[in-house]
Amino acid sequence: MFPGLADKYNQNSRKAQRIVFEAGVVRPLIDASRQKMSHDDADSGSVQRQPDALAALIQIESDILSRGTGTNKGELSPDGARKIPGHI
Repeated sequence: MFPGLADKYNQNSRKAQRIVFEAGVVRPLIDASRQKMSHDDADSGSVQRQPDALAALIQIESDILSRGTGTNKGELSPDGARKIPGHI
């Protein structure tokens, strides 16, 4: 009936899901991590985790900026998702 309509719908749906995920999950996680890193707290272990947390945040932002180029397909693997909370 409408050639290409399903393909366009699927592309738009995937884009909308990505936007909602980034705005609702990734951005707040990055913002909270930045705030946590900027405050000096009594947890001595947090100082030791800061370099890894900073590296994880830089990797996330780098992946967002390079999405769709080279080998970056714009998808987060389950293994990659498991690594994020461990650094923060």
